Amino acid sequence: MYDEFNMIAAVQKFCRGVVCVIKLTKFNSEAQKKGEFVLNAEIIETVEETPDTVITLVNGKKLIVDEAMDVVVQRVMKYRRALRQF
Repeated sequence: MYDEFNMIAAVQKFCRGVVCVIKLTKFNSEAQKKGEFVLNAEIIETVEETPDTVITLVNGKKLIVDEAMDVVVQRVMKYRRALRQF
């Protein structure tokens, strides 16, 4: 089983050093637990602030994250720029 560090290292190795995912912090208001996770930027359909930042994936699943909408957009843009380098 991968811990968080090994999971990120494995993803980076798979992507040959290119950042192919974005790192976010999930917020679960019911349990008051926060946790970092990585998300494939290709499966993001929309990002909105309501006032929490809600990411809707192409499969309809919704994720609430701590990061502001602008931060999520910047990370997705950084990911897309990295793809164009190769």
